[in-house]
Order: sequence, then C-alpha cells, then structure tokens
Amino acid sequence: MMGRMYPTPTFKTRKSVPPRIADWPIAQQYAERLRGTVVACGPGFRLASWPDVPATRITALSRWLISPRYIAVHMTAAWIWGACYQPGEPTVLTRGGRISSGRERSGATYRIGRIAESEIHTLAGFSVSTPLRTAYDLLRTQGRFDTRERAAVRLLAFGRLEELRARASRCSPSEGKLIRTRLEALYGAARPLP
Repeated sequence: MMGRMYPTPTFKTRKSVPPRIADWPIAQQYAERLRGTVVACGPGFRLASWPDVPATRITALSRWLISPRYIAVHMTAAWIWGACYQPGEPTVLTRGGRISSGRERSGATYRIGRIAESEIHTLAGFSVSTPLRTAYDLLRTQGRFDTRERAAVRLLAFGRLEELRARASRCSPSEGKLIRTRLEALYGAARPLP
C-alpha cells in the first residue's frame, strides 16, 4: 500500500515591505519599544523581527521621506547602504519646489538640488542616492571628512575607484582637486594604466 502523498507547499516570492512605524501614533511607538516589539533604527524605529537591511533602514526614515521628491543623501544614504553605523541627523535632498517650514523643524537637514534619475535607487517605495553617487557626494562636500566619512567612501566605492577618478576629472577645478586629494589620501596616488 502506497502512503498518502501531500502536495509540496508553494511559497510566494513576493517582496515584503517593512511596516512604517513612523505612521503609528507616537505613544504607540514608544509603548511598543518598551515591550520590545520595535527597536531603534537610526533616528526611527523598526520591528524587532525585521532584519537590519537597507529596505528596513530607509523605511525607518519614512517620516522625513514623505514625498517622492525627497531623496536620502550623504551620510544618511551611507547608513542606508550599510557603510556606517549611525546616520546622524538625516540629510535629505529635495528635487524641485521649496522646503516647507514644517520640514525645516523636523530634525533633518533639507537641501534643494538636482540629481540624475540614474543616480537614484528606490527601496521600499522611498528614494536614496546610489552607493557610487553617495561616495561622490561625500568626497566633494566641504568641511568634515574624517574617519567615519573615509570608511563610508571606501565601502560605497569598493571596486569603482576609476569611476570616481573619471568623475572628478569632469568637475570644476576646485571640486575636482578636492576629490582627487581625498582619493589619494584614501588609496594612494593614481597609477598609470599599462
């Protein structure tokens, strides 16, 4: 007698989207944190059961990325991609339009600017600059470029050093010099190709 055959279970291959904890009432967010249901994730929260991956990190920033015209950039993008431990104060680029006064008081830095569509990646319905664009932005930003930024650039641009050097050659002279100086400090002088 043959044993009873059961059908092989089928699994849905649908990509799941992390829940937006920022949409919950603030009292519920903190109550769930006390219970251990949610944990800190940068300046926001994520469910403890969700892995700490780029889609979860960007969803934790949903309160600052409320519109498709808002894009996570600089160290915020580096944190989303896993190139640094904490994002600090979120930095958001807004494409087109002006920044509302409510956004200016939200605990994030908003900048108005342009970025090519090819340099934007969408995760869980939110926008972030690509790893290479993030590395480029960190290299050309005036001011602070210490251990944290240096490590982030090395991780974000892994294997793509020549692309960054080529991009530096197309910049303004002062910006290109700054990028080349920082790249030499990170990787040494450029070697001529054979």
